[in-house]
Amino acid sequence: TSLRAIAYKSGWKDSTVSSSSPYTVLTYSVGNTGPANGIVFYDKGSFSSGWRYFEAATTDQSPGIFWGTAGTYIDALGGGADNTQLIVGTLGTSFNYAARVCADLSAGSHDDWFLPDLNQLATLYNESSTVGNFSGATYWSSTEIDAYDAEALDFSTGVARLDRS
Repeated sequence: TSLRAIAYKSGWKDSTVSSSSPYTVLTYSVGNTGPANGIVFYDKGSFSSGWRYFEAATTDQSPGIFWGTAGTYIDALGGGADNTQLIVGTLGTSFNYAARVCADLSAGSHDDWFLPDLNQLATLYNESSTVGNFSGATYWSSTEIDAYDAEALDFSTGVARLDRS
């Protein structure tokens, strides 16, 4: 695809026509390696609000890691990206925990990785046979219930559970 553009303004002389170099618009399907080198598990169909695809990292980042700190209520009840920023902003960088590991990930020249909320994680679970590379482990979401519990999803059963350990 090439773009051609011209600028018009009333009372001004029109610009010359300018052409771009040819470029390719890439699209990805669920199960493909995406723009961040993860595996695409959701395509909303168009680019808006800064994104189009959700990708999963190709390997587990930190099996057995804690969600955060029990006894600290963070009010992480939004979407995964917002929750991750809120969790890291509250807990800081003095130790490793699930949201921080995701926020610190850089892959495919992208550093906007985040810990998914429970709905995003359920979408990933529903595509786990296509995406692959999942153990039967329980994976954290960024959805917090209270100061002692956060939502997690058991990938061997698809059942959500509360935990923080």
